[in-house]
Amino acid sequence: WVPIGEFITGAYKSFDGSFDGDGHIISGTLQGDARYFGFFGRCGENSEITNLHMAATVTSTSSSGSSYIGSVAGYAYKITGCSNSGSVIGNSHTGTAGGIVGGTDFISGCVNTGKIDGGSNIDGGSSSNEYIGGIVGDIVVDCSDCYNSGEVTGQGSGKIGGIVGGQSMSSTLKMEGCTNIGKVGGPSFTFTGGILGLAYSLTLIRCTNHGEVI
Repeated sequence: WVPIGEFITGAYKSFDGSFDGDGHIISGTLQGDARYFGFFGRCGENSEITNLHMAATVTSTSSSGSSYIGSVAGYAYKITGCSNSGSVIGNSHTGTAGGIVGGTDFISGCVNTGKIDGGSNIDGGSSSNEYIGGIVGDIVVDCSDCYNSGEVTGQGSGKIGGIVGGQSMSSTLKMEGCTNIGKVGGPSFTFTGGILGLAYSLTLIRCTNHGEVI
């Protein structure tokens, strides 16, 4: 699968529009070698993806260091009202993985029920820089009204959370109305949480975890 919006030979070829999935379901198998991988690859700062439902197995075979993977997108600026019930599977080059999106600035009203295996990032750089989340791996600003019941796991030593893995950028994160009931953790992660692995600055409102944290 060649995702919509790519990173090619050192340049971003991002999707910069608005996409309304109108409740349609994407099923089957999406597998490919791209630095940003999902149904969409990389989406720019003018983009918004809404109402898309993923039921596919999404597998990264990326040979690019510290790559991004999510069912809907590798990276997208804003995502609302999307869901995923398929497996998301990273590899040894995966740096950021999420059930809905690898990395984003804003996400709301999204649900993941599929298993997330972020891989190890052993070949892609330091595994301590890995971010894995049930909804999103790496987030900047806001995550609201999201729900995860899928298992979230990997082999890295970075950050892993039932909803959000963590933040690679220093900013204040707001999380509100999020719930995790999925099992979270791996053998060697430095920061593990039922809701969130690690944030620079955090406002947390009405978020609950009922999942096992290992």
